[in-house]
Amino acid sequence: MKITNLTTGQAYQLTPGTQLEIERPNLFFNDYGEQSYPVDLPDTDLNRALCGYPDLPSNTQKPKTDIPAAISEGDYYMPCRQAVLGAKRKEKITTSFYMNEGSFLSRMQDVPLVDVFGEETVPDVTTVEEGIDWCWSLRTDEDPHFGIFSIIADIDGEKRGVNIVALMDADGHPYEGRLSGGRLPEGYDYAFYHAFDRTEKADGQVVQLSPGYYITPFIRANYLLRRIFAHFGYELEENFFTQTAPFDKMVLVNNTADALVNGTILLSHLVPDCYCNTLIDVFRKKFCCEFVPDETAKTVRVEFFKDIMDAAPAADLTGCLAGHPEINFQEARQLKLSSENTLTENSSYEGTYELAAKFPTAYYNPEYGRYERKGYGTRIVTEVLSDGNLPYYAAAQGMEDYEVSVPDCQYYFSSVNYFEGAYGRLSAPYVGEGRMLNSTLEGVPASEDEEDNGTDEDPLAASDHKQDPILSFTKPGTHFATGTNHDSDAGYSLLYNGPVGIFEKFWRTFDNLLRNALHTVNASLLLDNARKRSLPAQRKISLGGNEYLISILRYTLGGTNEPAETELLTTLQQEPLSVAPDEASRFIRSEYAWEIPLSPSTQLSEEEWKAAGYTPGEQVNAPVIYPPMPTKEQYDAGGKYYTRTFYYSYQHHVTGQWLYFKRTVSLQPVLASELA
Repeated sequence: MKITNLTTGQAYQLTPGTQLEIERPNLFFNDYGEQSYPVDLPDTDLNRALCGYPDLPSNTQKPKTDIPAAISEGDYYMPCRQAVLGAKRKEKITTSFYMNEGSFLSRMQDVPLVDVFGEETVPDVTTVEEGIDWCWSLRTDEDPHFGIFSIIADIDGEKRGVNIVALMDADGHPYEGRLSGGRLPEGYDYAFYHAFDRTEKADGQVVQLSPGYYITPFIRANYLLRRIFAHFGYELEENFFTQTAPFDKMVLVNNTADALVNGTILLSHLVPDCYCNTLIDVFRKKFCCEFVPDETAKTVRVEFFKDIMDAAPAADLTGCLAGHPEINFQEARQLKLSSENTLTENSSYEGTYELAAKFPTAYYNPEYGRYERKGYGTRIVTEVLSDGNLPYYAAAQGMEDYEVSVPDCQYYFSSVNYFEGAYGRLSAPYVGEGRMLNSTLEGVPASEDEEDNGTDEDPLAASDHKQDPILSFTKPGTHFATGTNHDSDAGYSLLYNGPVGIFEKFWRTFDNLLRNALHTVNASLLLDNARKRSLPAQRKISLGGNEYLISILRYTLGGTNEPAETELLTTLQQEPLSVAPDEASRFIRSEYAWEIPLSPSTQLSEEEWKAAGYTPGEQVNAPVIYPPMPTKEQYDAGGKYYTRTFYYSYQHHVTGQWLYFKRTVSLQPVLASELA
């Protein structure tokens, strides 16, 4: 065996019989990549020099952990990264070697994502006006690297709109009427609301905002991945994410409220506050996929677990078996999938199973990405039960939980008024705390008439709020691309539940194996150099006519080629089969619905109101009921159901007079399509 320092081209001096023990884990089941166990090199002058003299206490250089090296033995050749772990003068230098995924992932662990871009800015944007124009050009959603849509962020303790598009005149005054016939009113056109001077209140002060605040572009997820890999010397191959809508235009949302106020847009201000490997983990854990590097070609490909299970085994290792395998049975497990951070306004459920059990008539509304149910009072009302961003969890009895936590953040849809007019309301994704990275806004009164609260504290001080990774699809709108965490037309969602959600599209195959297979099999294998070099750990293998997944492949280099124990996982699903409930059937919109036939209300006098047991001047609302959806038998029979008489009151908004009513209401079964 020969180990070469690729920086100098010199080979390390090895003790005779030196042997490397190497593990190649399957990253679908392990959190570390291929690497050797620590091995001792003799403390020779050459080895000391190649390792940076780690045995000297006076050495001011940090221990080398990224030495380019190569291991070769016969027809085995593997580029790797060497890390010096320790040293003892005149005795040993302890080191480890990281190959393939081990080298690839370990290099990313301590590299902040912002380092990928440094001081790089958006090309050809040198003024605020150019930045606003460039951001406006992104609204077509055709730019390969950036997108833009409206979001809502919390700035200075208040929800504020970012990237707001409004109908305004040339001076930036928003149109306060309602559009008629789709025609724009004369003298008005669409533009960024914050492309003009604005004022806002913060901590009781009126703050003057110059054009460009609350405008920020979003970086495409695929572009960011390519840049990360390029930073480490790899090229990302074309893959599912780059070739499949809506993932091809998916973005990382940022919460930077002053991205372009300095006239340039730093790319480092558009990315999450995390390490490079954290963002890679977002994709790995959210979509049950792996980024597999080729250290020789310096390329990276994306492989999905569900595709691996559909493919033929990569190799038949029956001839490599040395002895009888040992099987250890694993208790049945079930997937529990969630994000580390979830922004929510209406969610407090562990999973959809809990929601469905509590509200049998609940249904999933794909238009808003949330769960609702219909209620019936004097009219049909819609009750929002939960945001759509619930964890996935089936809660099957008698199974251990297999928890996967994605290091990202999920948003929900919210609303905010951005001006006082009747139509100045924005509905958009709420992304949590916003941040100011380029400015500290002074609380300057908008005019001498504005009252000063007498404090010198900056009402919008530069923010140190972090930006978690937040993925979002984009969807073309009338005047602007919109953000969405679901795209039913494309058949995909960034929500964990639902018929096109993350579980159904990417994780069900894995969950099936957790429930019915994945028993550990220990097999002693004697591999040849070709298999040591190239056998992929993430692919299935065949052994004795059965298919297995590798958990940890082990082999040795140098010394005497000896069998090494490899951990395999069974893929044969044993009966009785356990299968998670079909997410498409958990919330079914009934073919039938209730309609409220017209019925008059009877106005009551104050005496009649008192006689019915109510107090004059008391607000009484019509009760809302939530009955089961009508059955086919009820629809075929016709008639009226759930007839009830109730009282209600309200105060006239002009006269202030209290008005009292009694009404009898029934429900009538109809086809749901008739109410659409």
